[in-house]
Amino acid sequence: MAIQFEKMAKLFVELATDNYFSADKVLKLIDKLGVQSFTAKSLVVQALYQAVYDVSPNQFFRTLESKTALLQAIREAADVIEEQLAIEEEEHIEKELLTYDEDILEDSIEE
Repeated sequence: MAIQFEKMAKLFVELATDNYFSADKVLKLIDKLGVQSFTAKSLVVQALYQAVYDVSPNQFFRTLESKTALLQAIREAADVIEEQLAIEEEEHIEKELLTYDEDILEDSIEE
């Protein structure tokens, strides 16, 4: 699924003009893009962070503190995505190990 530039820009403006920033809001807005994979979500978070970082504080934000708060919320959202990815990878590895163990058991029974 391709993410359109217009949707990313709208997401950025929606975040930047909000009065209250949180990781949950960032994650919910990313979900609005229809992004499913944690890798893609991570890339979106990186792009948002860079966009916020590059914008002059006076352009979208009321104060420098507002910009800093949004950057912090984006960092926290990135941490959440990273944790979710680690859990998913761990579950995948466990599943692979179980499948491998079952295959070995079946082979030993057949012998």
